[in-house]
Amino acid sequence: MHDEFIATSSADKTQHQFKEFVDEATGLVKSLHNPDLQAAMIPNSQRKPKKHVPTQQEKLEQASGNERADMDKFIQARAPAAKSGAVDDTEVQPTKAKALLALKEQKADGKLAAAYGRRLEAQKEKEVGTQLPDEQGNGFINTPDLSRENVVNNPQAAMP
Repeated sequence: MHDEFIATSSADKTQHQFKEFVDEATGLVKSLHNPDLQAAMIPNSQRKPKKHVPTQQEKLEQASGNERADMDKFIQARAPAAKSGAVDDTEVQPTKAKALLALKEQKADGKLAAAYGRRLEAQKEKEVGTQLPDEQGNGFINTPDLSRENVVNNPQAAMP
């Protein structure tokens, strides 16, 4: 009987303390002045649904999808019958003839990829331009003369 009395009074005391804690927390939440904290304390059911803002990953996936469609269009325009489907280049070829055909298709794929790469480079040059401050137009980057004779640009050259 004594143990039950202790357990009951302890439970009552704990419930009373918890009620006081909840009341104090409610008062603190109601007296918040920071709008960000006020917004964070609003229950999910009362919040307005946010407009979906695409993440960086979603943007990249969308861009890669557009690039893939562009690449497919480029390949179809250049070599509509390039892939006959006769050779699966992911497997070892069973005969010499199939191996030679796979090598031929691989070479054609390489040429097509190089052409597409040149096209992408040309597009990027159109966007950025070729007259960058550190280039002379041919891709050579200007650097100071670090020879032993030109000690002004290379103080370490004068050291013994």
